[in-house]
Amino acid sequence: MSIETVSSYISAIKPLTVSVIDDVVLRDSHRDRDIPLRIYYPLECGSYPILVFSHGAGGSKEAHAALSRFWSSCGYICIHPTHYGSDTVMLRKGGLLAVKKYVNDPKFWSERPYDISFIIDSFNDLQKLSPSLQGKLDCTRIGVSGSSYGAYVAMLLAGASIQFPDQKLMSFPDPRASVFLGISPQGVGSYGLHQQSWEQINSPFLIISGTQDVGVDGQHPSWRLDPFFTCPLGISIVH
Repeated sequence: MSIETVSSYISAIKPLTVSVIDDVVLRDSHRDRDIPLRIYYPLECGSYPILVFSHGAGGSKEAHAALSRFWSSCGYICIHPTHYGSDTVMLRKGGLLAVKKYVNDPKFWSERPYDISFIIDSFNDLQKLSPSLQGKLDCTRIGVSGSSYGAYVAMLLAGASIQFPDQKLMSFPDPRASVFLGISPQGVGSYGLHQQSWEQINSPFLIISGTQDVGVDGQHPSWRLDPFFTCPLGISIVH
């Protein structure tokens, strides 16, 4: 499908009215962890597919608002969590070095994927906490997306494995999510990612990167293409 065809299709869509919920906090008592949410959703009646979006390191649920407003106007419910520990609060308190120390610490690599899976666990609770969502969540159509460190989270939920310092391999797939989008993903060498990390991904995964999108430690922009070239499906690429 050409870009012109996609643009024509999008322009033919009548935008839906977007509303925002910004006062919901989920409590994962098992992990003693709060997960604040911002939710973008169409006001019009209907059941809509769900996209859970994970922000980058030092970000928050407010990140990428314009993108999710657009998606919501096209008929998606977009759920943005704040991941405590790698969010704007940590950035303000300790600066970029504190955030990098957190995301590079293997004991925290599981926190974000567990956040996303807990959100999916809580869809029924969300409709009780926010009655305006009642009947709108199509729990049979779930996607996960993220930018930068959030793209790492999307990869883990899609089935990518990571290797811990003790050589133990772990993965955090959530089969309830069926499609994935990674914006500026990481390549081999970051956060436990290794050459075979993506071999078990068997769901559609769109990877978006840029020709000047260097890694946080100066890696060449082509490094961000590692997931695409090693993923068995090689679904799509925008570079």
